[in-house]
Amino acid sequence: MLFIVCSSLLTLLVLKKKSTPDNYFFAAALINTLTFVFSVRMHERYIFPSIALLTAAFVIRRAKSTWFLIIGFSATLYINCVDVLATVTREAEHQYMNLNITPISLINVGLAIFMVYIAVVDTIGNRRAQFEWKSLYKPLSNHKEFITIAAILFVCTITAFVNLGDNTAPKQAWLPYESDSVTADLGAETPVTSIIFLNEATENRWFSLTYSTDGITWSEDWWLDSGSVFAWHEIRAEFTARYIKIKPFSDDLRLMEMGFKNNGHLLPLMPSNGEYKWLFGEQHLIPDSPSFHNSTYFDEIYHARTAYEFLHRLPIYETTHPPLGKVIISLGISIFGMNPFGFRVMGALFGILMLPLIYAFSRRIFGAGRSRAFFSGAFG
Repeated sequence: MLFIVCSSLLTLLVLKKKSTPDNYFFAAALINTLTFVFSVRMHERYIFPSIALLTAAFVIRRAKSTWFLIIGFSATLYINCVDVLATVTREAEHQYMNLNITPISLINVGLAIFMVYIAVVDTIGNRRAQFEWKSLYKPLSNHKEFITIAAILFVCTITAFVNLGDNTAPKQAWLPYESDSVTADLGAETPVTSIIFLNEATENRWFSLTYSTDGITWSEDWWLDSGSVFAWHEIRAEFTARYIKIKPFSDDLRLMEMGFKNNGHLLPLMPSNGEYKWLFGEQHLIPDSPSFHNSTYFDEIYHARTAYEFLHRLPIYETTHPPLGKVIISLGISIFGMNPFGFRVMGALFGILMLPLIYAFSRRIFGAGRSRAFFSGAFG
């Protein structure tokens, strides 16, 4: 935390001493780079903004030192991405750039130190430029500017909210004890080619599935992993049965809905009482297939889940990031429910609200012209 504060103060000093257009981009790249290199839990992709910002700075002022930084960070990012991709695909033994993380990290540290040197010598050492922050807040000069920013907001709002995600999802969950079980009745012997289910706020919990044609003789247990949180999972199957029994491996299994398909078609279930309704009571909400429209993806498995836990006062799973963003996400969930639209809407809304600010900054940097509209639209 202390280091981030010092990096922020250095960045503010850079801006105060030299407020040229290229320096805005360089200062933003500086704080992002220092945070990336010297903070913990940094993914390789977090250096992307620095490369983009340095490129913008180089376009405005062709400094060789900036070009050197772009090439250096691009090279280390590429090698890191190769290693990550090879690891994810479990082909690390075949990768042609199996470089250890230590030398790559040392190169990044050296580039960051060189960047600080540039900031101190080239930026802070120069004559102080005149700059007034109030110039950012100049009113729109004419109706064309108003129409431009309104059009950008309109287009980006439509783009953001169309296909943002489904606004419906199962609301109830089956919360069994280890000794519990629930049985689905297909009504007749039916081929089953896939099983689809929605997991709640506990990941990678195991449960068993057994099936029977007569309710007396059952198959061996087929153990399944509940998978990631608030995501639909579809597992291929190949059996014929009338009865299908689900049993948890432990007390912390939380499944929200489950269905059975034959060649992509959801099979109807016979009505029943008791535990049945908690796992098979919202069949109409089962999607055709899992996708980002109906499931969490990427880091949503952490942040959307934690927002849900904040809202329901559950034990907090993800504590490595500041909580404010997840509290804001929880506002969307409280209004629209725990569904993809609900846990994405606040992020989309805040992104849209940043566009006027981006327009104001680009207005200050580029002055008159179309560049400010381009940067605001590109950001959106």
